[in-house]
Amino acid sequence: ESVGRHYVIPRSPVRSIGDYREPDIVRFMGVAEAATVTTNLPAPFDSFTLEPGEIKTTWTKDNIVVSSDKPVMVGQVLLSNQYLSGPYFGDPSLTVLPAVEQARSEYRILSPSGWTQSWIVLTAPKAATTLLDGAAMEGCIVEPAGTIQGVAYESRRCLVQAGVHSVTGDQPFGLLAYGYGSAGSYALAAISPPT
Repeated sequence: ESVGRHYVIPRSPVRSIGDYREPDIVRFMGVAEAATVTTNLPAPFDSFTLEPGEIKTTWTKDNIVVSSDKPVMVGQVLLSNQYLSGPYFGDPSLTVLPAVEQARSEYRILSPSGWTQSWIVLTAPKAATTLLDGAAMEGCIVEPAGTIQGVAYESRRCLVQAGVHSVTGDQPFGLLAYGYGSAGSYALAAISPPT
């Protein structure tokens, strides 16, 4: 029940300078049953089958959406800082991404101190209103992500200060946290606060 069939996968906050956007590695894994997967990626990753335990890996510079007729898992791997344009910054980190079915309308997330940059990245319906620590989210990088089950989604990448943050919305959304240092990164999915 912790995996799902629909995913909105945001690209990580861009570390490169200039017009270059370093790609993220995307990894698909079959779970308990053979699954037919469709995405908005170019062929051959626009539609494929995953057997249980099978892994397929590709890359993208953009947000993507993923749908499957059976549950699958999707992971994201950040590239090594040696593949960036500009100074070395951040490093690989693997995140197993939550499905749209796991989206919530309230999260609490930690942006730990000691990192050069900390980000939160939302995957929200385009019409959703979201708040960071009770205030409107300003200065975020907003990009279209694609459509899942008739709902248009977008990613919202927001630079944040270190500390514990509350993120709320009027519709369920996904939330990831990223942090970059001179030779390290973290990336993790947010959890709902206790009820």
